[in-house]
Amino acid sequence: MFGYIRPLKGELRVRDYELYQGIYCGLCRELGRGFGPFARLTLSYDFSFLAILSMALAQDCKGFEEARCPFNPIKKKLCCRGNPSMDLAAGVAMIMLEIKLEDNLADGGFWTRLGCRLVRPWVRRARRRAAERYSALDTAIGQALERQQTIEADPRSGPDRASEPTAQALEAVFGALSREEGQRRALARFGYMLGRWIYLMDAVDDLEEDLQSGNFNPYLPAGAKEVSLEAIRAEAAGSLNLTAAEAAGAYNLLELHAFREILDNIVYLGLHAEQRRVLRLDMHPAEKERLDGSI
Repeated sequence: MFGYIRPLKGELRVRDYELYQGIYCGLCRELGRGFGPFARLTLSYDFSFLAILSMALAQDCKGFEEARCPFNPIKKKLCCRGNPSMDLAAGVAMIMLEIKLEDNLADGGFWTRLGCRLVRPWVRRARRRAAERYSALDTAIGQALERQQTIEADPRSGPDRASEPTAQALEAVFGALSREEGQRRALARFGYMLGRWIYLMDAVDDLEEDLQSGNFNPYLPAGAKEVSLEAIRAEAAGSLNLTAAEAAGAYNLLELHAFREILDNIVYLGLHAEQRRVLRLDMHPAEKERLDGSI
Protein backbone atom coordinates (compact mmCIF):
# COMPACT_ATOMS: atom_id res chain seq x y z
CA MET A 1 0.00 0.00 0.00
CA PHE A 2 1.03 3.63 -0.35
CA GLY A 3 0.59 5.54 2.92
CA TYR A 4 -2.79 7.15 2.27
CA ILE A 5 -4.58 5.50 5.23
CA ARG A 6 -3.66 7.86 8.02
CA PRO A 7 -5.46 9.80 10.78
CA LEU A 8 -6.17 13.50 10.77
CA LYS A 9 -3.91 14.30 13.70
CA GLY A 10 -5.50 17.63 14.66
CA GLU A 11 -8.85 15.93 15.31
CA LEU A 12 -7.49 13.16 17.57
CA ARG A 13 -7.46 13.42 21.35
CA VAL A 14 -3.97 13.35 22.85
CA ARG A 15 -4.54 9.93 24.43
CA ASP A 16 -5.81 8.45 21.17
CA TYR A 17 -2.83 9.86 19.28
CA GLU A 18 -0.48 8.29 21.84
CA LEU A 19 -2.20 4.92 21.35
CA TYR A 20 -1.90 5.27 17.57
CA GLN A 21 1.78 6.15 17.90
CA GLY A 22 2.25 3.16 20.21
CA ILE A 23 0.85 0.81 17.56
CA TYR A 24 2.93 2.48 14.85
CA CYS A 25 6.04 2.04 17.01
CA GLY A 26 5.10 -1.56 17.80
CA LEU A 27 4.75 -2.39 14.13
CA CYS A 28 8.20 -0.93 13.46
CA ARG A 29 9.66 -3.21 16.14
CA GLU A 30 7.77 -6.24 14.79
CA LEU A 31 9.07 -5.63 11.28
CA GLY A 32 12.61 -5.52 12.61
CA ARG A 33 12.16 -8.59 14.80
CA GLY A 34 10.55 -10.71 12.12
CA PHE A 35 12.33 -9.60 8.97
CA GLY A 36 15.49 -7.76 9.94
CA PRO A 37 16.41 -4.08 10.49
CA PHE A 38 16.01 -3.16 6.82
CA ALA A 39 12.29 -4.03 7.06
CA ARG A 40 11.77 -1.09 9.41
CA LEU A 41 12.31 1.23 6.45
CA THR A 42 9.08 -0.11 4.92
CA LEU A 43 6.95 1.05 7.87
CA SER A 44 3.65 2.47 6.62
CA TYR A 45 0.53 4.13 8.00
CA ASP A 46 -1.53 1.66 6.00
CA PHE A 47 -0.34 -1.39 7.92
CA SER A 48 -0.70 0.42 11.23
CA PHE A 49 -4.36 0.80 10.29
CA LEU A 50 -4.56 -2.92 9.55
CA ALA A 51 -3.07 -3.72 12.96
CA ILE A 52 -5.45 -1.36 14.79
CA LEU A 53 -8.49 -2.76 13.03
CA SER A 54 -7.40 -6.34 13.71
CA MET A 55 -6.95 -5.57 17.41
CA ALA A 56 -10.31 -3.79 17.61
CA LEU A 57 -12.12 -6.76 16.08
CA ALA A 58 -10.33 -9.40 18.14
CA GLN A 59 -10.84 -7.66 21.50
CA ASP A 60 -7.11 -8.18 21.99
CA CYS A 61 -5.40 -4.96 23.04
CA LYS A 62 -2.60 -6.40 25.13
CA GLY A 63 1.05 -5.49 24.82
CA PHE A 64 1.11 -1.74 25.54
CA GLU A 65 4.07 -0.67 27.65
CA GLU A 66 6.56 2.16 28.04
CA ALA A 67 9.71 1.51 26.00
CA ARG A 68 12.61 3.36 24.43
CA CYS A 69 12.75 3.73 20.67
CA PRO A 70 16.12 2.71 19.14
CA PHE A 71 15.94 5.80 16.92
CA ASN A 72 15.07 8.16 19.80
CA PRO A 73 16.29 6.48 23.00
CA ILE A 74 16.27 9.56 25.27
CA LYS A 75 12.57 9.43 26.16
CA LYS A 76 10.34 6.42 26.78
CA LYS A 77 7.23 6.14 24.60
CA LEU A 78 4.12 3.99 24.60
CA CYS A 79 4.68 0.91 22.44
CA CYS A 80 2.54 -2.12 21.59
CA ARG A 81 4.61 -5.31 21.63
CA GLY A 82 3.90 -9.04 21.47
CA ASN A 83 0.43 -8.69 19.97
CA PRO A 84 -0.66 -11.18 17.23
CA SER A 85 -2.13 -8.33 15.19
CA MET A 86 1.36 -6.88 14.83
CA ASP A 87 2.64 -10.15 13.40
CA LEU A 88 -0.22 -10.21 10.88
CA ALA A 89 0.30 -6.60 9.77
CA ALA A 90 4.07 -7.10 9.41
CA GLY A 91 3.58 -10.31 7.41
CA VAL A 92 1.10 -8.73 5.02
CA ALA A 93 3.41 -5.72 4.64
CA MET A 94 6.25 -7.99 3.48
CA ILE A 95 4.00 -9.87 1.07
CA MET A 96 2.67 -6.67 -0.48
CA LEU A 97 6.10 -5.06 -0.59
CA GLU A 98 7.00 -7.23 -3.57
CA ILE A 99 3.97 -5.89 -5.44
CA LYS A 100 5.23 -2.34 -4.92
CA LEU A 101 8.72 -3.43 -5.92
CA GLU A 102 7.53 -4.99 -9.17
CA ASP A 103 5.48 -1.87 -9.90
CA ASN A 104 8.57 0.30 -9.45
CA LEU A 105 10.61 -2.02 -11.67
CA ALA A 106 8.02 -1.68 -14.41
CA ASP A 107 7.44 2.07 -14.18
CA GLY A 108 10.41 3.63 -12.37
CA GLY A 109 13.32 5.54 -13.78
CA PHE A 110 16.85 4.17 -14.10
CA TRP A 111 17.93 4.81 -10.51
CA THR A 112 14.64 3.55 -9.09
CA ARG A 113 14.92 0.31 -11.07
CA LEU A 114 18.54 -0.09 -10.03
CA GLY A 115 17.66 0.28 -6.37
CA CYS A 116 14.79 -2.18 -6.71
CA ARG A 117 17.05 -4.77 -8.33
CA LEU A 118 19.54 -4.43 -5.50
CA VAL A 119 16.93 -5.07 -2.78
CA ARG A 120 14.90 -7.64 -4.72
CA PRO A 121 16.68 -10.71 -3.22
CA TRP A 122 16.00 -9.46 0.32
CA VAL A 123 12.36 -8.63 -0.52
CA ARG A 124 11.78 -12.10 -1.93
CA ARG A 125 13.30 -13.76 1.15
CA ALA A 126 11.13 -11.64 3.42
CA ARG A 127 8.04 -12.53 1.41
CA ARG A 128 8.84 -16.25 1.58
CA ARG A 129 9.20 -16.00 5.35
CA ALA A 130 5.85 -14.20 5.63
CA ALA A 131 4.20 -16.68 3.25
CA GLU A 132 5.11 -19.54 5.58
CA ARG A 133 2.72 -18.05 8.15
CA TYR A 134 0.11 -16.56 5.81
CA SER A 135 0.08 -18.84 2.77
CA ALA A 136 -3.54 -18.16 1.78
CA LEU A 137 -2.99 -14.40 1.77
CA ASP A 138 0.27 -14.81 -0.11
CA THR A 139 -1.54 -16.78 -2.82
CA ALA A 140 -4.35 -14.22 -3.11
CA ILE A 141 -1.97 -11.28 -3.25
CA GLY A 142 0.33 -13.04 -5.72
CA GLN A 143 -2.56 -13.73 -8.06
CA ALA A 144 -3.56 -10.07 -7.82
CA LEU A 145 -0.02 -9.07 -8.83
CA GLU A 146 -0.17 -11.26 -11.92
CA ARG A 147 -3.55 -9.81 -12.95
CA GLN A 148 -2.29 -6.27 -12.32
CA GLN A 149 0.65 -6.74 -14.66
CA THR A 150 -1.59 -8.14 -17.40
CA ILE A 151 -4.12 -5.33 -17.10
CA GLU A 152 -1.51 -2.56 -17.05
CA ALA A 153 0.11 -4.02 -20.15
CA ASP A 154 -3.07 -3.04 -22.02
CA PRO A 155 -3.07 0.76 -22.51
CA ARG A 156 -6.84 0.69 -22.99
CA SER A 157 -7.45 -0.38 -19.39
CA GLY A 158 -9.51 2.23 -17.55
CA PRO A 159 -9.75 3.01 -13.82
CA ASP A 160 -12.42 0.42 -13.04
CA ARG A 161 -10.55 -2.49 -14.61
CA ALA A 162 -7.11 -1.37 -13.44
CA SER A 163 -8.15 -1.00 -9.79
CA GLU A 164 -9.74 -4.47 -9.60
CA PRO A 165 -6.64 -6.54 -8.61
CA THR A 166 -5.68 -4.23 -5.75
CA ALA A 167 -9.28 -4.22 -4.57
CA GLN A 168 -9.39 -8.02 -4.62
CA ALA A 169 -6.07 -8.31 -2.78
CA LEU A 170 -7.30 -6.13 0.08
CA GLU A 171 -10.64 -7.92 0.02
CA ALA A 172 -8.75 -11.12 0.89
CA VAL A 173 -6.60 -9.42 3.54
CA PHE A 174 -9.42 -7.70 5.41
CA GLY A 175 -11.78 -10.65 5.03
CA ALA A 176 -9.25 -12.78 6.93
CA LEU A 177 -9.56 -10.61 10.06
CA SER A 178 -12.66 -12.44 11.30
CA ARG A 179 -14.16 -15.91 11.15
CA GLU A 180 -17.68 -14.74 11.94
CA GLU A 181 -19.59 -14.78 8.65
CA GLY A 182 -21.35 -11.43 8.95
CA GLN A 183 -18.20 -9.67 10.06
CA ARG A 184 -16.13 -11.40 7.42
CA ARG A 185 -18.44 -10.26 4.62
CA ALA A 186 -18.45 -6.65 5.85
CA LEU A 187 -14.65 -6.72 6.20
CA ALA A 188 -14.20 -8.14 2.72
CA ARG A 189 -16.41 -5.42 1.25
CA PHE A 190 -14.57 -2.76 3.23
CA GLY A 191 -11.21 -4.09 2.05
CA TYR A 192 -12.38 -4.24 -1.56
CA MET A 193 -13.53 -0.62 -1.61
CA LEU A 194 -10.47 0.55 0.32
CA GLY A 195 -8.18 -1.23 -2.15
CA ARG A 196 -9.98 0.39 -5.08
CA TRP A 197 -9.72 3.80 -3.41
CA ILE A 198 -5.99 3.37 -2.75
CA TYR A 199 -5.26 2.38 -6.34
CA LEU A 200 -7.23 5.31 -7.78
CA MET A 201 -5.60 7.72 -5.33
CA ASP A 202 -2.16 6.55 -6.37
CA ALA A 203 -3.07 6.92 -10.04
CA VAL A 204 -4.21 10.52 -9.51
CA ASP A 205 -1.14 11.26 -7.38
CA ASP A 206 1.13 10.05 -10.21
CA LEU A 207 -0.57 11.90 -13.07
CA GLU A 208 2.22 14.40 -13.79
CA GLU A 209 5.00 11.86 -13.42
CA ASP A 210 3.26 9.27 -15.62
CA LEU A 211 2.39 11.83 -18.27
CA GLN A 212 6.03 12.87 -18.54
CA SER A 213 7.46 9.34 -18.46
CA GLY A 214 4.79 7.65 -20.59
CA ASN A 215 4.10 5.05 -17.89
CA PHE A 216 0.70 3.44 -17.66
CA ASN A 217 -1.96 5.43 -15.83
CA PRO A 218 -5.64 4.47 -16.14
CA TYR A 219 -6.66 8.14 -16.25
CA LEU A 220 -4.33 9.03 -19.15
CA PRO A 221 -5.13 8.21 -22.78
CA ALA A 222 -2.47 6.03 -24.40
CA GLY A 223 0.24 8.15 -26.00
CA ALA A 224 -1.18 11.41 -24.66
CA LYS A 225 1.24 14.34 -24.47
CA GLU A 226 -1.12 17.16 -23.55
CA VAL A 227 -4.16 16.68 -21.35
CA SER A 228 -6.17 18.73 -18.86
CA LEU A 229 -5.05 17.47 -15.47
CA GLU A 230 -7.71 19.58 -13.79
CA ALA A 231 -10.43 17.85 -15.82
CA ILE A 232 -8.97 14.43 -14.99
CA ARG A 233 -8.91 15.24 -11.28
CA ALA A 234 -12.49 16.45 -11.44
CA GLU A 235 -13.51 13.19 -13.10
CA ALA A 236 -11.56 11.14 -10.56
CA ALA A 237 -13.06 13.03 -7.62
CA GLY A 238 -16.53 11.62 -8.27
CA SER A 239 -15.28 8.05 -8.38
CA LEU A 240 -13.12 8.53 -5.27
CA ASN A 241 -16.04 10.04 -3.34
CA LEU A 242 -18.34 7.15 -4.22
CA THR A 243 -15.66 4.58 -3.38
CA ALA A 244 -14.86 6.18 -0.01
CA ALA A 245 -18.58 6.35 0.80
CA GLU A 246 -19.01 2.64 -0.01
CA ALA A 247 -16.02 1.81 2.17
CA ALA A 248 -17.50 3.83 5.04
CA GLY A 249 -20.82 2.03 4.60
CA ALA A 250 -19.14 -1.35 5.01
CA TYR A 251 -17.09 -0.05 7.94
CA ASN A 252 -20.30 0.97 9.72
CA LEU A 253 -21.34 -2.71 9.83
CA LEU A 254 -18.28 -3.77 11.83
CA GLU A 255 -18.49 -4.64 15.52
CA LEU A 256 -15.51 -2.86 17.03
CA HIS A 257 -14.50 -3.40 20.65
CA ALA A 258 -11.69 -0.84 20.95
CA PHE A 259 -10.02 2.11 19.22
CA ARG A 260 -13.35 3.35 17.80
CA GLU A 261 -12.27 7.00 17.98
CA ILE A 262 -9.02 6.34 16.13
CA LEU A 263 -10.62 4.22 13.43
CA ASP A 264 -13.50 6.67 12.95
CA ASN A 265 -11.01 9.48 12.57
CA ILE A 266 -9.13 7.60 9.84
CA VAL A 267 -12.18 6.43 7.88
CA TYR A 268 -14.29 9.61 8.11
CA LEU A 269 -11.64 12.35 8.31
CA GLY A 270 -8.23 10.99 7.34
CA LEU A 271 -9.27 9.52 3.99
CA HIS A 272 -11.11 12.71 3.10
CA ALA A 273 -8.10 14.89 4.02
CA GLU A 274 -5.74 12.75 1.92
CA GLN A 275 -8.16 12.88 -0.98
CA ARG A 276 -8.32 16.67 -0.86
CA ARG A 277 -4.53 16.81 -0.78
CA VAL A 278 -4.09 14.52 -3.80
CA LEU A 279 -6.85 16.27 -5.75
CA ARG A 280 -5.28 19.64 -4.79
CA LEU A 281 -8.56 20.96 -3.47
CA ASP A 282 -6.84 22.77 -0.58
CA MET A 283 -4.16 24.33 -2.78
CA HIS A 284 -4.05 28.04 -3.53
CA PRO A 285 -5.53 28.63 -7.03
CA ALA A 286 -2.36 30.32 -8.31
CA GLU A 287 -0.15 27.44 -7.16
CA LYS A 288 -2.57 24.88 -8.59
CA GLU A 289 -2.62 26.69 -11.95
CA ARG A 290 1.19 26.86 -11.99
CA LEU A 291 1.57 23.13 -11.40
CA ASP A 292 -1.16 22.08 -13.81
CA GLY A 293 0.25 24.40 -16.43
CA SER A 294 3.71 22.93 -16.17
CA ILE A 295 2.68 19.74 -17.99
